[in-house]
Amino acid sequence: MPDGAKFKMNWKYITYVNHGNSIHFSIVPMYNGPDIVLFPNMENWEKDGAFSLEEREEIIFLLEHLNWKRNLKIVEANVPAQKSEKAFVQKGSLETTNAYAALARKNLFDFDSKLDTEQVKDVYLALEKRFAENVRGTVTISQYDLFENSVMKEFIMPILQKNKDAAVHII
Repeated sequence: MPDGAKFKMNWKYITYVNHGNSIHFSIVPMYNGPDIVLFPNMENWEKDGAFSLEEREEIIFLLEHLNWKRNLKIVEANVPAQKSEKAFVQKGSLETTNAYAALARKNLFDFDSKLDTEQVKDVYLALEKRFAENVRGTVTISQYDLFENSVMKEFIMPILQKNKDAAVHII
């Protein structure tokens, strides 16, 4: 890892920080198989300009090879390089809850977590289930989270559809 560089892994996004700059990548948790990291394609990467092309390759390598407590697959996509975490936290989403914040502070995806990969996923799925069953009002969901075999499409949406107090808004 480059001097001073660090990652912060969350359930639906990951942050890379180096030299005072940060960039955030969306993660689509998958119900089966590796979670998908949506990585800006070359055109979008060059538009941003915060990190060099060399560092881009290093970030991809590190994401694929660090010993996370989750399996990741990098997918280059026509998505912008995100400089703000706010792009990943929608009003009415799980990420706005105190329970999510408390869980995120435990850094369960880090290599030194006491839980294994499946246990970490089960913890987050349990939180997602509890949220979907109990949420009241509008839940905003990104269309990019509705991949085939994604946690959102296969696990959460059926629960939300049974919740009479929830209204799903897809953006």
